[in-house]
Amino acid sequence: MKINFDGIIYSLQQYGGISNYFTNLINESSQILPKKTQLSLYGNPRLDYKIISKVKNYKYRILERYRDVLNISDGSILHSSYYRISKSKKVKNVITLYDFTYEKFNYNVRSAPHIYQKNKAIRNSDAIICISNNTKNDLLNYYPSLNENKVFVTHLSASDDFTSLKTPYHKRIIDPFVIFVGPRVGYKNFKIVVKALEIKKDISLCIVGGGNLTSEEILELNQKLGKRYRHLGYVSSAELNQLYNKALCLLYPSLYEGFGIPILEAQKAGCPVICNNISSIPEVAGNGAILLKECNPETIASSIKSLLEEKVFSRYQTKGFSNSLRFSWDKTAKQTLSIYNAFMKK
Repeated sequence: MKINFDGIIYSLQQYGGISNYFTNLINESSQILPKKTQLSLYGNPRLDYKIISKVKNYKYRILERYRDVLNISDGSILHSSYYRISKSKKVKNVITLYDFTYEKFNYNVRSAPHIYQKNKAIRNSDAIICISNNTKNDLLNYYPSLNENKVFVTHLSASDDFTSLKTPYHKRIIDPFVIFVGPRVGYKNFKIVVKALEIKKDISLCIVGGGNLTSEEILELNQKLGKRYRHLGYVSSAELNQLYNKALCLLYPSLYEGFGIPILEAQKAGCPVICNNISSIPEVAGNGAILLKECNPETIASSIKSLLEEKVFSRYQTKGFSNSLRFSWDKTAKQTLSIYNAFMKK
């Protein structure tokens, strides 16, 4: 079997959930594939790849991210990291489908090319791998005539960089803070986090990633929290693990997710999670998080308060870690390879 991974995602994001997923998929696959398997990465010559030795560099073209992949050998698999295909009828196309954020929240002129590209990939793929059952359900709702037999689900995981450092509970509540990770755009529900901490005045907020704070965000944070917040921007996995191990909890009130890797990162690090009971979030969090049926500032503040009781904190810490064990990149890779094998036999 010949497997070609399309590494276009590495041209689109230096860090992020998708590039993290594909790096782990390639690494784990290379360790468990039969020796006769030919594994290669179709890559951008502008980038320095360290995740795989066999890289087929292509000649970079204008708007490369939207172009079909060329020069893939007949009888092989092309698994694109971001909605590209080979037009060759002798190549099996596989895509990973992450979410329908553009369709649900950002449907406009700027998002139209992305939606068009995704639609083209969905309709021309031999196999579609969804990262959650929720994403699969969204897919079938948007494409009711799609052949469900070519749709599969493989869950993601969190890096082994995230682990419990056995931080004593009393150290977490000396100067307690909660953590918010990632983008702060509308559907991520960041504003209700600020409002919740306006209620819970004895707790600080640590904001990680998501780009620079806007002037509007700074104004609101200053008005509602005063000096009870800090923004760290990008941090390494090791630094984020340290933060999870010091925080009282991760706040994850998002209105929509394709998966939700930060939930598993926090759980692996022994950090309780307070999250919205919607979309893929309960599928990932399991019974190891405080799932809010009504996610608003008052319920978030009340849940934070409950974690100031050591018994409650310890219960969700233990349940969260147990839940995180359901997921691993090894499992993701094995499930993906079984999908390749299944449709290559057809």
